[in-house]
Amino acid sequence: MSEANKTIVHRIAEEVWNERKYDRFDKYFAADFVNNDPCAPDVKNLEQLKQWVVGIHKGFSDHHVTIEDMVAEGDNVVKQWSTKGTHDGDLMGIPPTNKQIYLSGITIYRIVDGKAKECVWAYDNYSFLVQLGVIPSE
Repeated sequence: MSEANKTIVHRIAEEVWNERKYDRFDKYFAADFVNNDPCAPDVKNLEQLKQWVVGIHKGFSDHHVTIEDMVAEGDNVVKQWSTKGTHDGDLMGIPPTNKQIYLSGITIYRIVDGKAKECVWAYDNYSFLVQLGVIPSE
């Protein structure tokens, strides 16, 4: 089961995030999906996650996620990831800066019946905002 769950997480990264196949949300996420992201506290359910991902892509037209590592045990898959892109569109009210960003983090997926039921995120939002120039580095 662990390998099958890792495959689902890999497909989410490739198809949803990198290929922007938004119709795949319903294929890979449970209807009652729960999102836990302290940097995006208003993104709690599947519909909000869809809107958030589309918003990221509008802000970063070349946004790309790389899976650095994955570990699976039981229903959980831990994905270590990195992402990069150019801030060339509006992002949550932040006008384009045309700056390149790099961000890394970890997302824990709980897979139930072949779909992501829950995600827990951990990443450095502070460095992201510093890279955009939204807040000073010191």
